[in-house]
Amino acid sequence: MQRLARSTIESSSTPSAKPHLATAPVPLPPPADLPEGLVPLHAFLSMSPFLDKGSITFINAREADPDSWTDFVVVTTLKSGREGGLRGAVEGIRNYLAKNPVNTGATAADRPFAPSSTKPEVSGLPSSPSRHARSRKTAPTRAEQATGWGMVDCGAVVVHVQTADAREEWGIEDLWRRIKKENSKYLAEEEDVEA
Repeated sequence: MQRLARSTIESSSTPSAKPHLATAPVPLPPPADLPEGLVPLHAFLSMSPFLDKGSITFINAREADPDSWTDFVVVTTLKSGREGGLRGAVEGIRNYLAKNPVNTGATAADRPFAPSSTKPEVSGLPSSPSRHARSRKTAPTRAEQATGWGMVDCGAVVVHVQTADAREEWGIEDLWRRIKKENSKYLAEEEDVEA
């Protein structure tokens, strides 16, 4: 072993070996229409080692539906090859939001059923199988239980973290577009009735 260690040290100290300097991730610039209170969250998400920077989408839920339970919905996708990091990505976002509550200007009264902004709730992650289930050969594995989708709800903001397949299958952005379209149509019909 000493020979191996010496040869490794000698080869790494040769003049031709260049040191590799690590660089810190650089956040993407936020969308121009993103409220100031969400800019730090955008920066955090765009620097995550688990998430695809270009996949981050902020949806103004109150604009789509004034009676929405949340102010903003964020949808993001795991990087290709990082699908196994769903739990790490979701837990990282939960920890970040617990320490850095988001202020969108709305009050808790506007979201009576939402969790506290300092105690975000996580949904969608598979739970650990019981000791009994692990002992049976027919018990599903954690990978089999996984949906490819985890969610963090902190009241003002709901963050969905999905695999590319889950994002394509569930189409959250399209859902919110349809909600906005239906509400706009409903409000226009209501104005016609009043006129």
